[in-house]
Amino acid sequence: MLFKTSFTALVVASLAVFSTYTPQAEAHSWMDCVDWKFNNAKTQDWSDKGGKCQGYARRFPLGKKFASLDSASPNRHYRQPKKNPNSYPCSDRKHGEERGSDETRASPVEKAYGGKYGRMTTTTVGDTLCVRWPAKNHATKDEENHPVFINLSKVRDGKDISQKELTANNIAKLNYKNCNSKFPNQDQRACGGCFKVPVRASGVYLLQWRWLLNANVNEWYTSCADVRIGPKSKNEADWEVKDLYRGLVPTGLIETWKQLFTTTKWIATIMVTKFVSRIEEFGRTKIWNKQCEDTVAWEKSVGITFMSKRAGGRNGDRGHQRSVGDFSDLKGRRLLATEIQEGRRAADYRETCIAQQVTQELG
Repeated sequence: MLFKTSFTALVVASLAVFSTYTPQAEAHSWMDCVDWKFNNAKTQDWSDKGGKCQGYARRFPLGKKFASLDSASPNRHYRQPKKNPNSYPCSDRKHGEERGSDETRASPVEKAYGGKYGRMTTTTVGDTLCVRWPAKNHATKDEENHPVFINLSKVRDGKDISQKELTANNIAKLNYKNCNSKFPNQDQRACGGCFKVPVRASGVYLLQWRWLLNANVNEWYTSCADVRIGPKSKNEADWEVKDLYRGLVPTGLIETWKQLFTTTKWIATIMVTKFVSRIEEFGRTKIWNKQCEDTVAWEKSVGITFMSKRAGGRNGDRGHQRSVGDFSDLKGRRLLATEIQEGRRAADYRETCIAQQVTQELG
């Protein structure tokens, strides 16, 4: 009788345990958002209450609960082929250990965005992008922490490049376990990381989110997105090569140099200044001086001398008019100090030409 009572109590207790147990499905992750904007940048809350997504992966469905797309049809977690993880960087729904959703490049590229899909990411060089992903029970202490690789193609407005090329163009390694620590559900914890947009010419580029779950079996997961990158700043004035010939140092070139060579702004400023100095010297010695020499030779061939030009400047004969020095342009607008300085530099060059002509005549 005692045995029967004890057995009954054990069965009841076991049923009670199983009735209160909620299974934790172990799934695999994906890039939920490409351009996450925090409500408060200081707190960096990755949950839906902490911000809003402004850019998505290719054909990312809207209106779905966060972290629920592992059970959707098709699901979002694409696992690259085990035997050759360097093949098919983006899911085509035909290859891979887990085929995921169609993330091939659309033609035109805008067809993969808008309507039932999330918007395409638009950013600028030097801007900060924050990507988000669900933990899916892999951000716990007992899990190995493999980084998330952010790879950005250098091919502008072109077809998708290979996985090897994307790997060679890695721009950031993010901490997979950078998640909202207070959220109790390990499966639906929101995680993410931020990075700077590197130097690229204006255009659309392929961005890949890539994460290794298990190194022993080449278990790689990826998500792909198109990112439209614009100039560094809408307010930054454009500059041309001719500005370098004048010895002008664009501030945008300093920032570009800094990012391109991964150095400090101070070193970048010194290097760009030296670079521009060499360009200006080349323009002066190889272009301007050559033009001066050709002009002097031509004037000499047609009988125009330094003395005739000076005489023409006094009385207006032969079309030689002396320039005035009221520091205004043809419309009477007062010139800026920088314009005056450039004018004086041009005058110095002109005097060099005159000196060369006088030397030839006296010689």
